Amino acid sequence: MWRRWVAASSFIALALHASFAIAEYNFVGKVAYVDGGVYIQETLEVQGSSMLGGQRALQLGDEISVHDALKTLEDSTIKVIFVDGAEITLRQDSSIFIEKYSKNEAEIEIIKGGIRVVTGEIAKQNPKLFKVVTHDGVVTAQNKGSDFLVRICVKDCDEENKNMTGPMMKTELPAIAKVVAMQGEVVVGRQYKRQLDIGYPIYSTEHIESGKNSFAQFQFIDGSSVTLQAEGILDIRNYEYSVAGKEDVAAFDLIEGGVRFVTGAIGKNNPGAFSLNTTVATVGVNGTDFTVNCVGNCSSGGIVSHVIDGSIIQRNQSGAHVLKSGSYGAISSQQSSPIVTPTAPVAFNNNIAPPPSLARVDTESLFSSIVTTVEPGTHVSVRAGQVALAGPVGEPVVVGANLSAVVGKSRSAETTGGVSDFQILDSTYTAPYVVVSAPAPSINTIVIGGPSRSSINSVAGPSTVNTIVIQEMTIASPYSFR
Repeated sequence: MWRRWVAASSFIALALHASFAIAEYNFVGKVAYVDGGVYIQETLEVQGSSMLGGQRALQLGDEISVHDALKTLEDSTIKVIFVDGAEITLRQDSSIFIEKYSKNEAEIEIIKGGIRVVTGEIAKQNPKLFKVVTHDGVVTAQNKGSDFLVRICVKDCDEENKNMTGPMMKTELPAIAKVVAMQGEVVVGRQYKRQLDIGYPIYSTEHIESGKNSFAQFQFIDGSSVTLQAEGILDIRNYEYSVAGKEDVAAFDLIEGGVRFVTGAIGKNNPGAFSLNTTVATVGVNGTDFTVNCVGNCSSGGIVSHVIDGSIIQRNQSGAHVLKSGSYGAISSQQSSPIVTPTAPVAFNNNIAPPPSLARVDTESLFSSIVTTVEPGTHVSVRAGQVALAGPVGEPVVVGANLSAVVGKSRSAETTGGVSDFQILDSTYTAPYVVVSAPAPSINTIVIGGPSRSSINSVAGPSTVNTIVIQEMTIASPYSFR
């Protein structure tokens, strides 16, 4: 299919100006989101033969047809919603060709780069007939709502990641936290956003937002655990821990929603280095497990706090006020002192996020450094549902949620365990989720290590508890909910 992208200018001009009859336009999808330079090369049916049409820029709402070729430039992305409800997002600097798309089957060829796919009705009715094809692999979706990334690299995959420009990518920065539990949609970034999932890294000065019925728990390198509740906004203003020549600091801004903190080494060894700022008060700690919730958007209704263990000190224009273990306190403005009660205010009702203390996390193992080289080939990662990957030789492998597989130098498909940074920070994950086809992910367990490659397939497939294999010991246990 490579040749479909290459044609002489005279040939294209001939196709554009030919007076032949053009067959019926086979509409299969529509552009739902576009950012940057994205182009389509149409195929014209002329007297029973296919000819390349002109190349033009795509815009929101444009229609897509069978045998169209789509191409994104650097720092560009596009999402297409297909007639069966499937969604395909092209990452930057990518090319695909729509080989087939009918009521019963679909085949999308990746010529360069990668795509994110959320499957629709075709995968539900005919799972093995929804295919993503590369030069050395075939991916088939196993059910509707499967959410997966397929990406190919030809030579130096690690160098390709480093060359990706723009604030989306932070591969050169050290991670200060990782996601150890989450539900629903949680994103980081302001202008450039990326969606989070289990095991994903967080960096200093991040802007984090959680959606409705969503939450995320983060484990920080100093051992702190932080849970951002539903419909919350949290800014990491400054975070440094054990950095040569710098003092430890953990400074956060709660803009909306609520957070729960179990402080780690920074809060225990140097309480003055920790601060949680809100519009009505700044919260300090003393070896603490505590929760702060906004009333409304914080600025209009103030905050309510609950100390589970230890104590906190709340400072505003009225002074400094200590709230002890077991107490609740409400502050309505910068000028008001806390109103302390032994019972929970209504702002604490309907919090779906589990307390971070329930997760048994080995922080040292979670952040232990593993240097890996990504080999050229076809890389597949699954966020939800299940897919199968086949190479030119060997048997296909089934890949479940939060797992990955690759067709590399061996030419056979192999499972690789958890998703690497090579795919985690891929810009394919950053496009807005225009239509949510897949259900919110269930609570997951991260396992560092465990099964061998040959046994990883046993955990693939739909399950209420999924597994990421990272290194050598269990760092988090599954939660249970009422």
